[in-house]
Amino acid sequence: MSHSFFCFQSLKYVSQPSYSYWCWAACLEQMIKGLNAKSKIGTKQCELASTYKDIKENHPIDSLLIGNINNYKSSNCCSASNKIPNGCNIALEENDLKSIFGFSGFNATEIKDCNSLKDFGFIKQTLIDNQSPIVLKVRKNGKAHMNIISGYGKLNGCEYLLISDPLESIGETYQEFSGLINPREIDRVWITKLGVENLEHDAYLEKSLEIVNDFINKFLTNIEHYSSEKGLENSALSNPWKYLANKDPLYVAQSIKEFMSNEKLTIDFELFNFFDELTYDSDVKNLSSCEQEINKDLVVYTDINFINQSFLDESTQKDINTRLINKINKGNALSYIKDFATSIEIKVDDDTIMVKPINYPKDYEIKNEWTTYEVFKNQISINPKIVYFNEDLNTRPSQKIKLSIN
Repeated sequence: MSHSFFCFQSLKYVSQPSYSYWCWAACLEQMIKGLNAKSKIGTKQCELASTYKDIKENHPIDSLLIGNINNYKSSNCCSASNKIPNGCNIALEENDLKSIFGFSGFNATEIKDCNSLKDFGFIKQTLIDNQSPIVLKVRKNGKAHMNIISGYGKLNGCEYLLISDPLESIGETYQEFSGLINPREIDRVWITKLGVENLEHDAYLEKSLEIVNDFINKFLTNIEHYSSEKGLENSALSNPWKYLANKDPLYVAQSIKEFMSNEKLTIDFELFNFFDELTYDSDVKNLSSCEQEINKDLVVYTDINFINQSFLDESTQKDINTRLINKINKGNALSYIKDFATSIEIKVDDDTIMVKPINYPKDYEIKNEWTTYEVFKNQISINPKIVYFNEDLNTRPSQKIKLSIN
């Protein structure tokens, strides 16, 4: 299948701290470090926040000159614990964006007409001409939030934009362009420029594609067997983009890693379970449709020792428990409880599987300590399952309300 994807290869995704207003700082850190900008106000999120805090408290930002910006860096919003110190969890006022980006080494120019973003060609050419991301002020659950557009691509006539969202739960993916850009959800847009050529073919995506193709080639007979049983065209699961479009790239990467390293795998059972997950609630039969999202960094997730929740739930079975313990003992084992949006660390203690929550909704009643998986499941079950917000556009705040970017 013909494809062509470009991104700022040196940009590495940066997430904002949980429950913080630092989306602007995360985007800016990603750009400063990735494009080697000559920033006058630091490179890390906490350094950027420190300077901005002092500027807002001590001097009108529009009267500052880049030359004397170092006079306003006395606050310390960095901490060894990675917790945001009191008074440092600050949002970037939208009218300060041009100045703060300027202090960071970027020339930011606002696009007055957000409807320009309906034109894929305009976005593509803007990235090529300026060799730096496009900054978006968007709405998330009624609040202003910053994203950046840092790449573009085409797959069989379908067009994609690489959207980097500093919310870790969303992350960075190529998203199908048709219907993606809604001017009612985008308040303001800025073009940034550094003056250096940075756009390249996306090497991470190509490596991810190579990993999936190797898997397909190795298990093509199993794919044909499964497809015959399920009434699918063989090409459905022989299409590598269906794997890269899965909503759970961590699970896909880890599953492929396990299958490729297990030379003793001679039955279809485990593979069929994997294929069931891939095809569940997925448009695998419509081979001509555009994938809504493409995960560029599948290759990155192959370095993580991820344990699928279903594997944990089946650990009472002796044969599965033995394999699970062996996998956990490789070290750095993690899992994700999807219904409760909770990440857990896993270890083995006297042949008993122990878990500890490391990231979960702040209003949950849950103990941040090691316990058996069965006890943990009972503890977390008393909390409400995750319900994702669905915004009613008719109740959105008036455009006249000034919002901070966070």
